[in-house]
Order: sequence, then C-alpha cells, then structure tokens
Amino acid sequence: RQKTGSATTPAGTPVVSSGYPFDRYDLKKQPTTGEMDLAQSQIFTLDNRDGSVTTSLYITNAPVDRCMTIVLEIEGISGTVNFPGGINWANGVPPLSPNKAIIILFWNGQNLIGTAGPKINPLY
Repeated sequence: RQKTGSATTPAGTPVVSSGYPFDRYDLKKQPTTGEMDLAQSQIFTLDNRDGSVTTSLYITNAPVDRCMTIVLEIEGISGTVNFPGGINWANGVPPLSPNKAIIILFWNGQNLIGTAGPKINPLY
C-alpha cells in the first residue's frame, strides 16, 4: 500500500500512525429510541426498562460498499424491541437479558448480519 498525506481529526489534532491509511472506526456511544444513524455512531444504547414501550429499531445512513460493525447495548427486557427487517441472524433473533444484552451487527455494504453478544448478569 502507498503512504498517504497527513491526517487530522475534526478538532484539527494530527493523527499519529505509521503513515498508512486506515479505515474509520468510531467509538462514540449514542442513545437511541429507535433510529441508529450510522453517520453519527456505530455504538448505540437502548433503555428498555419501561414495560409500556415498544421500540422499533431502524438504521439510517449505512455506507454503500463499506463495511461497519454496529454494537447495540440494550438495558432491560420490560419493553418490546422490534429489530430492523432484513437482518440475517446467525442463530435466530437473540433473546434479551434481564439486565443488559449486547447485540452485534455487521454491515457488509449491502446486508446486515446479526448475532448476540455477551449477556450481562447482574447489571454492572
């Protein structure tokens, strides 16, 4: 691979690397009540402790022909969570944990592949 020019963060701070380009990886944690905007974050949290709430999750701004890992942290199982249609689940739609569940989604540029991450009991 060829070396590229220098890079800076949005704040203007230089990025220190070996001089080789690397693909984007964000760790901003974004609360959601349904929308998971991939232009804003790759890590989302959903408070699902209110039993009277149904949350329908949906993804916006998924990059075309770019790959991305998406992590969804769901706290509680009292409410109903509807996942976006079209997810290819590795082992079926994962059950939620009474305390906190982690859902891992992989966007391959065209499709979503999903699986359950760790279940956290008791709540930390």
